[in-house]
Amino acid sequence: MPAERTDAWQLAPVLSLEAIRLLHSLGGRIEHDLRAAVLPLSAGSELSERVNPRMLHAGPNERVDSAAGLAEALTRELGVGVSPRVAREKRDRWGRLLVRRRPCTGADGSAGSELVVRVLTIASREFPRRRVGAAPRDEHAAQPSAVMELGEAVQTAIERELPLLLSSEAAGQLRDTVRVGRMKGRPGAATPGRR
Repeated sequence: MPAERTDAWQLAPVLSLEAIRLLHSLGGRIEHDLRAAVLPLSAGSELSERVNPRMLHAGPNERVDSAAGLAEALTRELGVGVSPRVAREKRDRWGRLLVRRRPCTGADGSAGSELVVRVLTIASREFPRRRVGAAPRDEHAAQPSAVMELGEAVQTAIERELPLLLSSEAAGQLRDTVRVGRMKGRPGAATPGRR
């Protein structure tokens, strides 16, 4: 995304395009900043079936290393049994989907609950905040990466094997100068390269 008050660029952890499509198909409302979505409580079961359980998180950050604690917290929030395993890949441990239940009032005035799914990053040496940004538990403390050139930002995401969702401004800047190709031996992974 464009950096404020400069012609440079920044990275910020947001939902991937695939996650946005999935959450929308479950009846979700995607927030404007692309970091969160609100789902009906009834979508909890399907969400737990369609998302890699290693990516889901509930409760305090310390639960990232406790499969039993994570399963208990996710089951409480989603309303269905979930059996996540502890994430072993550094990327999966760093970038999570935080799930929590919150009260809401229906159109008829009845009390109910809804699910909030939000991007959460857990600090790690391989994914420093200054390089890739951060989306900590406190949603108001989210921060983009340090300011950099667009090519440097794209390369930073590629090096860490992170999906890249370009803002319309960034896509416009890269138009006619970048091609996207499939990486050998990595089905589904794409890498941009300069012409």
